[in-house]
Amino acid sequence: METPNSAQIIRTFGRNVEVLAIQKGVSLKSMADSLQISSGALSRARKQATRYIDPEILLGCARLLGCTADELLKPIDGVKY
Repeated sequence: METPNSAQIIRTFGRNVEVLAIQKGVSLKSMADSLQISSGALSRARKQATRYIDPEILLGCARLLGCTADELLKPIDGVKY
């Protein structure tokens, strides 16, 4: 199995946040409010418009979405990336 590069990991994180938030019925705004960050900061991470994922955002998203940080960084079966 090929090791993903940082762009692939960021893309996977963004897509996973999007998919899991929809499944949980959680809005980007409410997630940002809970994480005490701007919705723009979360949007940039979700849309892969950043060079790295802030660990606080990663861990906060995992907590809010009921999964582990590791799960947010790995492809979900059945999800198109």
